[in-house]
Amino acid sequence: AQRPLLPSKYGVAQVETPSRLIASAPPSFAYPVSQAMTPSQFEERDFVAWSGLLDNDIATADARWRLAFAAQALKSYGMLASGARGLCRGDEYRALAPIFAEAGCDVMLADIPTLTEGVSHDSLTCRHLDSAPETPAFLLSLADEAPDQRGFDFMLTLDIANESYAQGSSATALLEMMAVLRPRGVAIHMLRVAGSTAATGGALPRKEVERLAVTLLSRGFSVAQLNFDGTDDDVVPFGLIVRRD
Repeated sequence: AQRPLLPSKYGVAQVETPSRLIASAPPSFAYPVSQAMTPSQFEERDFVAWSGLLDNDIATADARWRLAFAAQALKSYGMLASGARGLCRGDEYRALAPIFAEAGCDVMLADIPTLTEGVSHDSLTCRHLDSAPETPAFLLSLADEAPDQRGFDFMLTLDIANESYAQGSSATALLEMMAVLRPRGVAIHMLRVAGSTAATGGALPRKEVERLAVTLLSRGFSVAQLNFDGTDDDVVPFGLIVRRD
């Protein structure tokens, strides 16, 4: 059986959750909520600063925004702190290893080949985020760790909800992944979102993201306000910020 996780010692009191679930004002990179990538965010000082810390070989605008947004959101919500423990799902996040090392975070990269395997406290296959790609993975048993070490303060995922959408299990996939997130911990789930009703090229339609947010709220999570500005015409990256209450 899963052992209880102690609350995270890091982070702010709550995520940005105004009375309205969906925002109407343009998104701000400096003060992130659950939002899509927009051209104006590339001009903001905070994006330029984070982008300058990323390798030049990260050529696509989508990837640079995803990585910079993840770093900005973690900083804004108090998780980019010395001693914080993180878990990433997606090799793209290796690019953030120097930023995490500078902040003093201990971050693992989950090795989950297929979503159907789920996440187990007894056999979480992972490697250190800053390790070489060819480094063998190891089994991390959270159940065997000391109570004050068990679990993760923050989590970054990439395309989990998109991969599971066709099977109708977007929420289930995220909930299974967040089973190892400590109370008061923050997860940033990177999605591909389309403003159209039907999913396009593996992207989630806006209505599915709204449904996903409501489901997570009903399961005891806080979800930062949704801002769909920029999703009208194209498939764009979208960062969904969630806090385990």
